[in-house]
Formats: sequence, C-alpha cells, structure tokens
Amino acid sequence: MGSPPSPLWDFCGFVNGSSFRTKYFMDESTMTLTPCGEFAVVVTQSIPLLFFSVSNLMLISWQITVKGPIPNVRKLRPALLSRRLSITAGPAPEVSQALRRLREDGDGYVQLHGCADESAGFLSRIFFCWTNVLIRKGGKLQLHSIDDVFLLPPSLEVARIEHEMVENSPTFYSDGQHYSLSSALLSTYGLAFFSLGVLRLASDAFTFAGPILLHVLVEVLENPAPNSLGFLYAGLMVLCSFLAALFSTNFTFYMQKISLK
Repeated sequence: MGSPPSPLWDFCGFVNGSSFRTKYFMDESTMTLTPCGEFAVVVTQSIPLLFFSVSNLMLISWQITVKGPIPNVRKLRPALLSRRLSITAGPAPEVSQALRRLREDGDGYVQLHGCADESAGFLSRIFFCWTNVLIRKGGKLQLHSIDDVFLLPPSLEVARIEHEMVENSPTFYSDGQHYSLSSALLSTYGLAFFSLGVLRLASDAFTFAGPILLHVLVEVLENPAPNSLGFLYAGLMVLCSFLAALFSTNFTFYMQKISLK
C-alpha cells in the first residue's frame, strides 16, 4: 500500500485527476485550472515584466561608482548592460525605434493652447484627454522649464483666489460678524468641496459592488446547470471597476485643486 499523498500534493489537485491533463493542469470536477496551474501561468506572464523592469533599472543606473579605501573614485560600467543597451530580442527594438521617430519628427515645437483642464471639453476633462498634447510634447523632449507646460488655470491664480476670499469673508461693518477664516473658507469653497462627496460616494459604491458581483459570479460558476447570467455578472464587474477608477481619479484630481487654493 502506497503512502498517503502529502497536503501540498492534495492542495495542487494532483490526486483528483484521471488523465494527465486533469491531473496536473485542470481540476476534473470543475474543469478549471488547479492552484499550481494558475501559479505557473502567473509566473510565466510575469517573466517579461521582470525582464524589462530589470533592464530599465540597469539603464537608469548605467554607471556604478565604487569607493575603495583609497581616496580616488573609479567609475565602472556594467559588464552586461550599459547606457546604450540594445536588446535584439522581443518588442524592445521596435518600441525604441518608434520613440526615436517620435522625438525626431519634423513637426516642430508643440504648442500648448488653453489653460489645462479648464479650457477642455466635458469628455476631455473626465478622461484627461487634455494631457495628450503635454505627453506628446514630453515625448519629443521639449519640457525643459516651467514655461514649457500649461499656463496656470484662472481658478488657481492668486489674484482671483484673493478676490473670492475677500468677497466671501464676513466683516464686522457689513455683516455684523468678526472675521473668521473657517467661515471664509466654507463660504468660498464649501459648495465645491462638498460636491466632490458625490464623486467619492460613487467611487466607493462601485468599488463595493465589485466583490458582491464576484460572489454572485462564483455561485453561478459553481452551479452545474448552465447559466448565461455569468457573462452579465462578469461584464458588470469590469464596468464597475472602470467606473470606480474613473470616479476615484477625478475625485483625487479636483480635491488636489481645492487643496492648492
């Protein structure tokens, strides 16, 4: 009589299959990947990311400074990767050539028109499309000083902020109240600040809906009877994740603008 399988062997699902495929890769009862099979897939997908991450780190730190007991400092270059590393395998050469062509494009200097998000359209402000021209300008290496970015939006100008604070601040002669900084801030930015709570509430609601939909989706998958609602739940999960990220990003951006004021 053979020895009983180890807990790790049982956890990986290697004792439940009747064929090679269901023993090492698929769970025969649910026809899904075994835990070890999922781990192998994740590791395989992470190898290219790890390779390019290490390559970028080596490109950034292309010089290694070694300080010995002598006062002289010697600068050594890595033996395998240097500043002008050229990767001959994979998509890296094509990406590098595309970036080089973009930077050497003869369209000239990229002009930034308007005042960042406040001169953009509704959809452009929601999806931050107004930053595309700034990213294109940075891709052509044309960002060298503060004059190369967008102008300060009118809502962040000091003169306008001062005017709004003075107009909304209580005074003893006009309102019969002593000056209060908290009252001035609440009168000036209270509506905008509390309106952002709607974005935060929507972001939290869609974030909370994700695990609920996942629970319902798992129940549908565990049910042996075919049910087409699984596709609906999966699509709703993707939609909720997208909307949660969209509302959260806009909330953070406009909250930072109010903080700057």
